Amino acid sequence: YAECQSTKGMFDKTQRERLAQLAEEGNVQARYMYAMWVPIPTGSAEDQLIEYMTYQSLAMDFTWQNIIEGEPLGLLAYGRSLEQAGHVYFTPPHMRYGPAFIMAAYKCGLDNTIVNRKVGNMSGFWKTRKMTQMTSTVDTLSDILVKTYCN
Repeated sequence: YAECQSTKGMFDKTQRERLAQLAEEGNVQARYMYAMWVPIPTGSAEDQLIEYMTYQSLAMDFTWQNIIEGEPLGLLAYGRSLEQAGHVYFTPPHMRYGPAFIMAAYKCGLDNTIVNRKVGNMSGFWKTRKMTQMTSTVDTLSDILVKTYCN
């Protein structure tokens, strides 16, 4: 109970600012989490507009910092934003580039259950639907990303 009470203050309105501070200090996980955490609209329409514009700008900055540093989480964040499956993140959608960035993150060594499942589902879907052009395009684009951004 005491431990739960001591962490209660960590998940308040200042959490986004603390996450941004960690991201600015170079924490790659904080950069990813900030980019993938779209602000929940609160306050006036003007406040929401400024908050969303700030989120988009910082999310893009943090994601590109990760990508430039060769961190696969940057490729994953950018791919998820481009793919925009259910959320509007910090980029406009692009149906080929999103999967290519996600595939590149996988090829760069990002190995976890969620990413592995996502890549398997994408590949399986394209194979089942005989989408050979999509498979080929994503594979080629992801190879370019891997060559350019993976360490």
